Amino acid sequence: MIPEMPCKQNANYVAWKIRFERHFLFLNNEDTILIGHSQWAVFLTKRLSENQFPKKVKQLHLVSSVFDDNNLDEETIGNFAFDPKNLGNITNQCEKIILYHSKDDDIVPFRHSEELKKHLPKATFFIFEDKGHFRQEEFPKLLENIKNK
Repeated sequence: MIPEMPCKQNANYVAWKIRFERHFLFLNNEDTILIGHSQWAVFLTKRLSENQFPKKVKQLHLVSSVFDDNNLDEETIGNFAFDPKNLGNITNQCEKIILYHSKDDDIVPFRHSEELKKHLPKATFFIFEDKGHFRQEEFPKLLENIKNK
């Protein structure tokens, strides 16, 4: 399920958090796999670093995630900013954490995932050379990693 989030062009963390948490009612006994790309990735990073998820997360996949405001071409992450000191909370809630970033990403500089990896040392980091901001229709490596629980 992909929750539709409010105000994507003028995103607000609190509004996203409220909408996201409404979906907790639909969690069942199946493995929980969370996937975030770009703004979704930074949302999941902040949410999981600051709050307990209602059940153990089997896999967390963060694609082209933002770490901070540095080098974002006049953009900011606004109230999606998180305290790196709290990132250990993610490790405690997720069995597997997998990061993906391409060195030629024209939206989120590659160094953002490098910083995230420093704070999530148990995460697996897949580095690509030519995937840009991962706008392609297919992402075989992500599917492969989901299947390899």
